[in-house]
Amino acid sequence: MSRIFLINYSFWLDFVICCYDEQQLHYAYKDTIYSSFDSGQNWTAAPTGLPASSSMTDIYFISSLIGYSINYSGYLLKTTDGGLSWNIHHNMSWGAGREVYFINEQVGFLGMSAVVYMTTDGGLTWDSVVGSNSDYINAIHFLTDNVGIAAGGDRIYKTWDGGLTWEESYFPDYGLGILDIYKGYAIQNEGVVLRYQH
Repeated sequence: MSRIFLINYSFWLDFVICCYDEQQLHYAYKDTIYSSFDSGQNWTAAPTGLPASSSMTDIYFISSLIGYSINYSGYLLKTTDGGLSWNIHHNMSWGAGREVYFINEQVGFLGMSAVVYMTTDGGLTWDSVVGSNSDYINAIHFLTDNVGIAAGGDRIYKTWDGGLTWEESYFPDYGLGILDIYKGYAIQNEGVVLRYQH
């Protein structure tokens, strides 16, 4: 039997979810990250130590053990035990944390306010690689190790070289905001779905 999770969220996110696989699920509500290793039958709470007013905005796992979570205040958290405990990995004081995505244990990306930051050393240092002229970076997704997309507001950014350089596409007719991207599709907040073709 399949489980269906219905999630209702608004512009100010209080609740985010991440599914590593069918067994391992994670969700964050405010300052606590919950993990399940049995398809949602049982959940374990892991307080982050951050203020309750500091809601998590994204969770991303690169393996069953290693995961990252970012909050709106710019704190990047890391787990190395599958989400049972979380530690502050970095304080990104230069913007509002919106999105976290890692290609592997060394190369990762953050959507911080209207800028995408990249790390090549596992999150110890970060460099700005593309900035948005419009709105928050709401989504980052890589189709391969080299081909990736970032989106926010009315713009989609594409990279062909693993995030070193980015091309901008402008969608003025969809200016109310791109909420998410996944495997070549961008979802706009009024229900418009854009498909990327190479």
